[in-house]
Amino acid sequence: MKQRQDLFEMSENQVIEKVCRWLPKHGYSVSSHCLGYKKGIDIVAVERNSKRILYIEAKGNRKNEPTEKLFTTDQISKHYAVQLLRSVKRFIRTGEMLYMALPTLTCLA
Repeated sequence: MKQRQDLFEMSENQVIEKVCRWLPKHGYSVSSHCLGYKKGIDIVAVERNSKRILYIEAKGNRKNEPTEKLFTTDQISKHYAVQLLRSVKRFIRTGEMLYMALPTLTCLA
């Protein structure tokens, strides 16, 4: 159960780092990633065979500083909802799918 608790407490940077380690094992090359408070797409990856590009936004359940408290359920819901709306707007504007990486995904365990 401890592992599940640690997974839930991941910051955005931790989600980005784990996804960047997961992608190469599943046929993708990471072209770029943003840590900290940099603006832009968190992770850009390219599938090795098809050259399909993944644009990935990560969300954590606490700020990047390890001493920070976890976000409340309301804060998490708002962060996810805002990102989902941005993803839909991007798809409508560019036709590019924007994926979300969340700390509750079992592949990050």
